[in-house]
Amino acid sequence: SLGEAERAAAAGAEAILAAGHEGGGRVGEESTFVLLQRLLARIDAPVWAHGGIGLHTAAACAVGGAAGLVIDSQLALVRESTLPEEVRRAIAAMDGTETTLLAGRRVFTRPDLRLVEELRDAGPSSVDGALGGDDLRGRLVPAGQDAAFAGPLAERHVTAGGVVQALIRGTLAHVAAARECRPLAPGAPLAADHGTAYPVLQGPMTRVSDRAAFAESVAAAGGLPFLA
Repeated sequence: SLGEAERAAAAGAEAILAAGHEGGGRVGEESTFVLLQRLLARIDAPVWAHGGIGLHTAAACAVGGAAGLVIDSQLALVRESTLPEEVRRAIAAMDGTETTLLAGRRVFTRPDLRLVEELRDAGPSSVDGALGGDDLRGRLVPAGQDAAFAGPLAERHVTAGGVVQALIRGTLAHVAAARECRPLAPGAPLAADHGTAYPVLQGPMTRVSDRAAFAESVAAAGGLPFLA
């Protein structure tokens, strides 16, 4: 959180990890990208982005001002991984929905994993004491939603070094493409297709955006409104 980051910076921390709620283990209440921007606006120390990092989101963190990226669950299936086979199989089958929050810690969950339910209402110390990646049933595996990237990344890039190099190449390629095509500029192709000033589509939100005044405000500001 911002408060934790400010206290850490005041205590002399050399860098801050923006651990968004997509990541594994102890995480914040906000998404990585929102938390990153919030911290960068108030913290002088370098801020690293942790949570939700993949081949197409690394560039957003870099352009957004992150000093670096943290990947962990994404490397669960690379050649160097020492995870037990049962844990590896569980992560390989993930699509990103198989996680839950326990006392602010994101862990892998499945209907047959009783420990998750036993600690559903436990406090932080109890959850922390049960964290571990070496036993799917006897421990809480701290896997983020981004663990769903582990299978495709390992299949395509094989090693931890291969994944890191792919993230670097992807970041450079995305930044170059954005600089050339300027997809978010006024009058960009998406905006032109929809008759709006900006290529911004307001996401439909039930009971939030289903209001005429809200839609009118989005349209007046140059975006394309949606009713849920």
